[in-house]
Amino acid sequence: MARRTKELVIQPDEELNTDSYGPEHYLTDEYTQEGSDAGEEYQEAYDAESYDTESYDPEAYEEYDEEADDEDGWQTLEEVLERDDPDGDDEPYADDGYEEHSADDGYEEHSADDADGSSDDSDEYADSGADADGSSYGLGEDDYYDLDEIAEIREKILERKKEQAVRARNARLRLLSIILIAVLSVAAFIFSLSGFFTVAYIEVKGNSHFTGEEIRNIAHAVPGHNIIYDPGKKQITEYLEQNPYIKTARVGRKLPSTLVITVEERDENFAFRYDDDYLIMDEDGILLRKSRTEPKLTMVSGMIVNRIKLGEVIGTEIQPVFDNLIELMKEVKKGDMYFVSIDISDMAGGGNNVKANIFDTLVVDTDYDTLLDAVKTGKLHFIVSKLADMGIKRGTIRFNEGGTASYQPAF
Repeated sequence: MARRTKELVIQPDEELNTDSYGPEHYLTDEYTQEGSDAGEEYQEAYDAESYDTESYDPEAYEEYDEEADDEDGWQTLEEVLERDDPDGDDEPYADDGYEEHSADDGYEEHSADDADGSSDDSDEYADSGADADGSSYGLGEDDYYDLDEIAEIREKILERKKEQAVRARNARLRLLSIILIAVLSVAAFIFSLSGFFTVAYIEVKGNSHFTGEEIRNIAHAVPGHNIIYDPGKKQITEYLEQNPYIKTARVGRKLPSTLVITVEERDENFAFRYDDDYLIMDEDGILLRKSRTEPKLTMVSGMIVNRIKLGEVIGTEIQPVFDNLIELMKEVKKGDMYFVSIDISDMAGGGNNVKANIFDTLVVDTDYDTLLDAVKTGKLHFIVSKLADMGIKRGTIRFNEGGTASYQPAF
């Protein structure tokens, strides 16, 4: 390993105190000459103080001194540098991992004031905390932690822990909720099978043609079933809607033990003569029933019926004429009108004339379109009311092409 040397600078006006310096302090251009007087004086003093000549063999000492001269003796600076830098490239410490230091690196030259061999740290280094590039010793600027960044990271960690705690708590609550719901469901199921939910009452709503008892009989609805799991809703609905008078049927429950049946019935609207019977229909043309007794309904004449089935629209030889009749009867019901009879013989024969009896002796004689319009607009209802107020119940009402009406009394 190469020896590192330091130069000692002596001010001209100061004396050198050789007592406080060892051989290494003389490795300078002025004090490294082997034959110098100062070196000899120091060598004698050094030998006197450091060696006991009486205990050594002079020959051995001379041999040792020669070796010392070769290794650690006084040498010129050029010899030292030549030994430390055999390559002669003037960079004796480059290969040894040492770097040259300038005055900017924090080192100061020693003056004569340091001749006593003592110096404080501030004399040797101008800035003990400075490194080679002028920055402070220790961690570099990039190695120091940013307190704001640390606080932000800590805040994120705490927030994440809070979220994890909340999720864990919510998971526990969900588990408890599921268990509670399961327990309550089992308890509710067991309770629902008890006699507390057995049908004891059957309530009927919306009926007018049938009585409540008749509806219950048609529906085959009887008490004793479990109202939750076996109310018989589907069977009751099917039984009721098979009846031509029942348009729709719904079955509901009124806990704990009441079954509610709600029906929408069809109303009788007009009738046809069919041999010795009367076919009774609603405003949609659904055949509701057959009767031997003439009903107090609008009797329609002039049409031949060729197909009948309870609960279905009847079939006729001229279906478009029957469809026009259905349309007229719906408007009559909406306008709160009533015809005793309607004769559509001319329409069945290809014409368009209609005769409608408001009373037995008060007749409206006009075409189908005019009669339909007079019913829709309420014009016919107004005319009939005026005649009734005048006490007129006999005669014929006709409508002209301009939409005006005329009355012709009957004699």
